[in-house]
Parts: sequence; C-alpha cells; structure tokens
Amino acid sequence: MTLNYNKEISDLRGKIILLNYENANINIVEIKKWFARGGHYHKFDQLHFIISGKILYKEKNLLTNEEKISIVEPPSSIFIPSNTPHLFEALEDSIFAEAYKGYYEATYFSPHIDTVEKKMKNALDN
Repeated sequence: MTLNYNKEISDLRGKIILLNYENANINIVEIKKWFARGGHYHKFDQLHFIISGKILYKEKNLLTNEEKISIVEPPSSIFIPSNTPHLFEALEDSIFAEAYKGYYEATYFSPHIDTVEKKMKNALDN
C-alpha cells in the first residue's frame, strides 16, 4: 500500500495534483483568487478539506431546489453527497484536498458551470 502520484493538471485557475491510495482518489486543488471550480455534480460522495484561503461555497439540492451558500476557511471540511451540484469561488488564493472513491465522472450544472466559464473568460479578456 502506497500513495501514488498520477498527474498534475494546470490552467488559469491553478493546479490540481491527482493522487490515489488503494481505492481512494485524493486531489490537492488550488484556486487562485477570483476564480471558480466545480460547477458540476458526481455519482459519488466527496469530502473536501479546506487547507488555506477563503472560499465562497455553493451547493444545490436538486430535489428541493434549495441552494446553500457559505464562506469556508481553514480548518474546515465539506461533505458533498452524490448528485449534489457544487461550486467553489476563491475569495483569496485557496487550497483544498478532496477525497472520493470510484471513477471520476462529472455532470455539468448550469448556472454553476456558467460561473466557472465566465470567470475564465474574464481573465483571458483582461
């Protein structure tokens, strides 16, 4: 049993380092100030650990149409049940770790994904 490094992904928003340990996936995620990540939901539960920074977190209950909005700072954790759209907006440069089991698959959720794309487009236009 060993922690395995899979790869690193980078874009305007920051980096994601993809790791795995046995059957668990662990990602270290960077979000630069004013950018957003997420905008989707998964078929699996996720656990996020806020390591540094300040994040505006949004999640939508698809059954009740209720949206929760909170500001999260370290040390804190967020449990995201399967099929729950979520969005992370960095109010400061931020880092969090996420853990889940299974194959990564995401379904985009509007308007959350629209926020992610708009922030990326604004950065490219400036």
